[in-house]
Amino acid sequence: MNIGYSAKTNTFFLIDEEAAYRKSGTWPDDIIPVPDDVWQRFISEPPEGKELGPGKDGLPAWVDIPDQEGPTIEENESIKNALLERADTEIRMLTVVQEIYGLNEEEKQKLIAWKKYLAEVYRLDARVNKKLDWPNMPEAG
Repeated sequence: MNIGYSAKTNTFFLIDEEAAYRKSGTWPDDIIPVPDDVWQRFISEPPEGKELGPGKDGLPAWVDIPDQEGPTIEENESIKNALLERADTEIRMLTVVQEIYGLNEEEKQKLIAWKKYLAEVYRLDARVNKKLDWPNMPEAG
């Protein structure tokens, strides 16, 4: 049997049926022929913690199952709000000191760092159901 693999669709195809696939519009443009033993290996039960996926060479491979457990959108929004509040508090405190006494060089750098941090957190889209790469928090004053 002539079998091909598509990394784009992560699917095996019967190469002899290419005309039928093309007629239905389901023939990918990245089909790579694979030997029967490769096809047999990858239609069997995967090793624990693995699933079928494209290897770096475009051929089928056992790849790690991605972590399905991630924060909910609500949890991400809650984390984002807490981080924004923390940054806002630090910025307000440094701004008060600036207005009353002026800032020394270290305090100026902290204010800049906290403003940058607030902007980075603000720009993150927390409306996703996955773990976010939160920016590193500056040292508190």
